[in-house]
Amino acid sequence: MTAGAENWRVYGIAGPKKALPVDKSGKSPKYYPADDIKRPKPSRKNVHKPARVRQSITPGTILILLAGRFRGKRVVCLKSLPSGLLLITGPYTLNG
Repeated sequence: MTAGAENWRVYGIAGPKKALPVDKSGKSPKYYPADDIKRPKPSRKNVHKPARVRQSITPGTILILLAGRFRGKRVVCLKSLPSGLLLITGPYTLNG
């Protein structure tokens, strides 16, 4: 071995690039900075924009449901809510 080789330890198959210096004290440090600090993910609550309602859909307009249990049924639009949903009413057999 060369002079000063006692200060280096080689891990695995390595050459001089992968050689790590050994601590003089032989102890591991008391504190390691945490690399995996959990940061809160950005919230998407305020990102969603309410859907715009077509101008042709006004209170009193007859609409036909396209999806869900009552698809194909005719309903009457009462008003559009600020969230983008439509308040509707239909035949008594559906809403009764």
